[in-house]
Amino acid sequence: MYRLLSILVPLLVTTIFSFNVDAAGAKDVTTQGKKTQDPDSGQTCRPRKHCQPEEPPTDPEDPPAEPPATTFLNAGASYQMQLQGVLNLEYTVDAYVFDLFDVSAQTIADIKNSGAKAICYFSAGTFEEWREDAIDFAPEALGEPLGDWPGEYWLDTRHESVRAVMLNRIALAKQKGCDAVDPDNVDLHTQQSGFNISYAQQLEYNMFIASSAHDAQLFVGLKNNLDQLADLHTYYDFAINESCIRWNECEMLTPFINSNKPVFHVEYLGVSGVGSSEFEQMCTHTSELGIYSLVLPRELDDAYRFSCQ
Repeated sequence: MYRLLSILVPLLVTTIFSFNVDAAGAKDVTTQGKKTQDPDSGQTCRPRKHCQPEEPPTDPEDPPAEPPATTFLNAGASYQMQLQGVLNLEYTVDAYVFDLFDVSAQTIADIKNSGAKAICYFSAGTFEEWREDAIDFAPEALGEPLGDWPGEYWLDTRHESVRAVMLNRIALAKQKGCDAVDPDNVDLHTQQSGFNISYAQQLEYNMFIASSAHDAQLFVGLKNNLDQLADLHTYYDFAINESCIRWNECEMLTPFINSNKPVFHVEYLGVSGVGSSEFEQMCTHTSELGIYSLVLPRELDDAYRFSCQ
């Protein structure tokens, strides 16, 4: 009997130990399977972020987004700008500037098929009550009215609702097929807007607009705001200027020309001013600088167009 027990007891202990090891091993395999399961496979994870791979941290010192890989236009390129009325595409120009909301994707495609660049205008610094996205601005982001433009008010460009609308407008420009955007009213630090916008705050906003356009693979133009041109010309791909002759400021645009970027200039002289000594002086001066100049109606409705070239 003693001899039988000495044989059976070691066998029983070995069997129990083996069973426990196998069970533990099976449990570990099941747990490991759950850990590697795809986080979107229906597995419950709390908090969910622990089930997803961590995103690499963003570097606040990252350089601004690069413009699209395709080329835009060189200094001296020609253009036409029309923001009201049925768009006239009968001009032989390198670029058309037109309202983002009023021109169809098909018309934009026609412009591009003709070999010209499509530049889509929108206001980046004012509220326009007739726009389809006007409801998206927070009421507290609206400031003082623009005296000469009924239904238009300055915006607090620091407000998150303003920036969200601008991102949507840039996305719409991309969706419709625009090559570039022309964001207007980007000099609130010099205006009686109802908001205390500093130079630094305006500069940051304008860099935000440029980087957002480049992120969408769109070119972007600096509209007026010569006060900040020295800080911004490397962020922007072209310039659109109104009335630099009137204010004796055209030389301030040379950083764009020196970088082989086009400057599109307009003076509002009226038909009576065309052919005058003022018109001749404007054409001589801007041509020497490499700026493409037009005389257009203030309404920008294609009622007339006079070019120096």
